[in-house]
Amino acid sequence: MEENQQYNENIMSKYSNNILRLLLATAIICALLTKGQSQQSHELFIGGQLYVEQGASVYVVGDLHIDGAIGQLNNDGFVQLQGDLYKTNDAQYNDTGLGTVSFNNQQIPTTQGQSVYGDFTGANAIGNLSISSPVIGSLFRLRTGDLEVTNTLQMTDIVLRTDDASHAGDGAMYANEVYISNPDPNALQLSGSPSSTYIEGKLRREVAAGNTYIFDISNGMVERESFELSFHTTPSDFNVLTYFQNQQDNSLNLSASCNGSNYHADISTGRWVTTPSQTGGYTYDVILMPGTNLLTQHGTYPYNAIAEGGTLTTDCLDGSSSNFSGNNTLAAQNLSNLSYFEIVGLSPNLSIELERIWAEVEGNNINVHWTTASETDNMGFELERSTDAINFERIEWIEGQGNSSVSTDYKYIDTNVNEDVVYYYRVKAIETSGKEEYSPVVSASLGGDAIGVQVFPNPISQYNESLSLVAISDGNSQIEIFNESGQLVISHQFSTRKGEIINFPMPSLAAGMHIVTMTNGEYIKRTKLMVTP
Repeated sequence: MEENQQYNENIMSKYSNNILRLLLATAIICALLTKGQSQQSHELFIGGQLYVEQGASVYVVGDLHIDGAIGQLNNDGFVQLQGDLYKTNDAQYNDTGLGTVSFNNQQIPTTQGQSVYGDFTGANAIGNLSISSPVIGSLFRLRTGDLEVTNTLQMTDIVLRTDDASHAGDGAMYANEVYISNPDPNALQLSGSPSSTYIEGKLRREVAAGNTYIFDISNGMVERESFELSFHTTPSDFNVLTYFQNQQDNSLNLSASCNGSNYHADISTGRWVTTPSQTGGYTYDVILMPGTNLLTQHGTYPYNAIAEGGTLTTDCLDGSSSNFSGNNTLAAQNLSNLSYFEIVGLSPNLSIELERIWAEVEGNNINVHWTTASETDNMGFELERSTDAINFERIEWIEGQGNSSVSTDYKYIDTNVNEDVVYYYRVKAIETSGKEEYSPVVSASLGGDAIGVQVFPNPISQYNESLSLVAISDGNSQIEIFNESGQLVISHQFSTRKGEIINFPMPSLAAGMHIVTMTNGEYIKRTKLMVTP
């Protein structure tokens, strides 16, 4: 080792502004230097030009720095690192697609693993990248900058994190991305334990028609949430950026029917975000392969389906197309839009048709009214109240009609109310079978009746085809929706009854905050509507 140390110190002293060319040779570099921060106690600094030509190999037992304006590593051979890789913004890494960079820390194996510092994309992209560790589930991190692989990325028992720190729950928060610019489906090769080999954060892949691509991604919640895209058609030079978000929505306005039975969405979980490089010209199939936690959440629903961009991908529900297959996957075919996928749990609709619901002040009390158009096997209603529209508690049980084909009015007088407090109410209808469903939320205050306009769902996907609201007066009302710039984007007029649940079609809106107004000539009520991508 003493000879190696002297040899490498001599190389560094002669090399900082010169060219070193390795041709059909092997070099073991173990320079004991103190400059910079080191993964191990050894570092190699390239301050000039190092050529590793085809057939040559360089083994760095420590960190490798490509440093400064004339620092340049030209690699068409094989470079293996036991430490981290650093590149300053003005330095260069070049290869023709033949070069391989291998990370394999045999000297000091830890779960903290190895890291890359600096941008390795475009002209600085790496041809072939291999990452492995003797410690299963070790981390490999993109600390600063993106990483592009133009040929093959091989990972064995490694979690590749595209940021310095984990952002458990939200893949959108990861600062960097891995980009595989080779459209060959085998350009990404994962081996070892499936539970500890995946990409945590953002993965971008170049894709082409006629191929199937697997995206093994996660958001830092330990489990990987893989999915598969099979493209029938694509434009040229087409890529997709993907990441996973751990979200749950219990206020969906989605429904489907099959063979005369109607179903509604109870819950959506997970969000596989897919951002295409072009807005159209592609068709594809998708298979979601959720982790154990998502499977457990959806195991109690009679049907589960994929929603793309907030819209169900199937109308007719049957076990073969909309429920989980035997290998715990969920599929949808012949899609032509990419934005995000969710798993939606569906239940049969209640046989209780809610027609109206509203709350109003009378003296020092708040009266809550609701009307059903018909009821079948209706056990009754739980009336719930909240002061923040989030945390509700039951305040009363009201018996239902059981079976009825005529309109039925219900009323509850809430005497336990205070001034200057906004109270939010909702009704939970419960059938004799145990099925249950919530009404829209309505509100009132002793300082005034309805507080704003009650719209749902809210937030709403920009791809949702309808929006619902609760009328807050009798007579003619006008509904208007304005975007963030104050431009009018939707206008509808209705003849309404107070508390009537109104559904109307909604064109695709741009993502962002919108303002919904309801006017009847005497008042203007407003509320915010968040439109999500």
